Amino acid sequence: GTFGAVYQAVDVRTKKGADEENPSYVAVKRIFATSSPERIHGELEVLYALRSSPNIASIIEAIRHEEQVVAVLEYFKHEDFRNYYRSMSIDDVKDYMRALFTALEKVHAYGYLHRDVKPTNFLYDPKRATGVLVDFGLAEVWPNLRLKENGGDSAFIRTHFFFFFVIESPKAQKANRAGTRGLRAPEVLLKVVHQTSAIDMWSAGVVLLSIWSGSFPFFKSDDDIEALLEIAVIFGKKPIAELAKQCGRSFETNIPNIGAPKDLLSIIKKMNPRTAAEIPKAGMDLLRSLLTLDPDLRITAHEALNHRFLSS
Repeated sequence: GTFGAVYQAVDVRTKKGADEENPSYVAVKRIFATSSPERIHGELEVLYALRSSPNIASIIEAIRHEEQVVAVLEYFKHEDFRNYYRSMSIDDVKDYMRALFTALEKVHAYGYLHRDVKPTNFLYDPKRATGVLVDFGLAEVWPNLRLKENGGDSAFIRTHFFFFFVIESPKAQKANRAGTRGLRAPEVLLKVVHQTSAIDMWSAGVVLLSIWSGSFPFFKSDDDIEALLEIAVIFGKKPIAELAKQCGRSFETNIPNIGAPKDLLSIIKKMNPRTAAEIPKAGMDLLRSLLTLDPDLRITAHEALNHRFLSS
């Protein structure tokens, strides 16, 4: 990754570790020296705070040698998301999302934002129907503030084709843009300063959309402006403009195919008709609740765990 490398290792201190036929594995994360001390401290702080939580990678210890920092975590056997996501049944999807929401509920309850929810950061074993959330290198304390308008000077940004985008730039604070392209929430793309746990829930919604559409990554844009365009194509010009206004921003475009909102189920039917026929109404309701544009109205991890799709 950008800030570190993870290795599978054998813990030779344990009795089991001396057995070559049945070794005791751990995961060793070497945090690059280029990471800031604040980032390293922040990641370790989150790991220690959440170390006994279900569905979250548990830290065993942290070691520092000169300028090198290493985190030793419990090893979790898992499979590559790309090897199984297209073949998941509805019950498989329930197990996957339930485990992910269990992890996010605990993260948010402790007052943190993960900020980089994606399949490679949620190690899942389909055979055991469980997984663990990993990589808290971008995590930060959640200020628990609702969105509010930020005044400032207008900045004009123009891109190719027909699109133009206007931002009302805050003077004092800079918005956090952490996350992986294709999974950032619209409020992150709009550079809202006060972000909440809703950004993690949007990312979880994109993962669910990827599973049911059979397309990962679902959103493929390389920059924030094009990413917002991709979202606008599905959710419509007017709803995006209303969200931008709520966030103290402006959104305008004259691209012809950005108009009325499109139905998510119709999109899934075109991309993956066999799976679309199996998705229950409750499943689509959960997906729409996760991909609600307004972060204040987006479903929380606790609410998602109690949603009828997962409780049935």
